[in-house]
Amino acid sequence: MSKPNPNQVTKVGAIGTGVIGGAWVLHFLRMGKDVVAYDPGPGSKDRLLAMVDNIWPTMEKLGPKEGASPSRLSFAESLRNLLPV
Repeated sequence: MSKPNPNQVTKVGAIGTGVIGGAWVLHFLRMGKDVVAYDPGPGSKDRLLAMVDNIWPTMEKLGPKEGASPSRLSFAESLRNLLPV
């Protein structure tokens, strides 16, 4: 398997949505990527959505790339469904 060109990546997966995982989610959303997040912890989806809502104005000040939007975030119910192989 070859290493993808980072400029051609359109979809990323995030395993864990705490402080660090959530920061990566925000970064990739700001870069205009589709993000699929997975975290089995109770309430993790609601906490991540709140984090995105609270921090997105800062992401906009940093200069979002074309297509950047919190609406590009989705959630996987299991690791198996995180990204297609």
